[in-house]
Amino acid sequence: MSLKCRKCRQVLLTQHDAVLTAHGEHIGANAACAAVQFGAVFYLQEDRLPAWIETIVDKEGWVKGRLHCPKCQGRVGAFDFVSGQKCACGLCLLPAVHLIRSKVDQEACVVPQERE
Repeated sequence: MSLKCRKCRQVLLTQHDAVLTAHGEHIGANAACAAVQFGAVFYLQEDRLPAWIETIVDKEGWVKGRLHCPKCQGRVGAFDFVSGQKCACGLCLLPAVHLIRSKVDQEACVVPQERE
């Protein structure tokens, strides 16, 4: 799976295992919370952030800020290492970095098959 900026089609993320649910589980895991299945954002694993996000987070001092597409500068997400918000079910603390679903396109990666 890859996530691309909806505005300019720039690839933002290609690591499927870096995308988490609101409960910090990998996408596709069985979720007990309805908010996890239909959330408005893709959460990202902090230790697997792409270089362009790490640069922005480091620049802001790992506090809080917005994520903008590195190509068109359109807003695609945010990060917040200060507030610590909880999931709608109230059980889990939300991961700090997220991309907004309506601002990105999700594409399945197709693996080419070998010809015989």
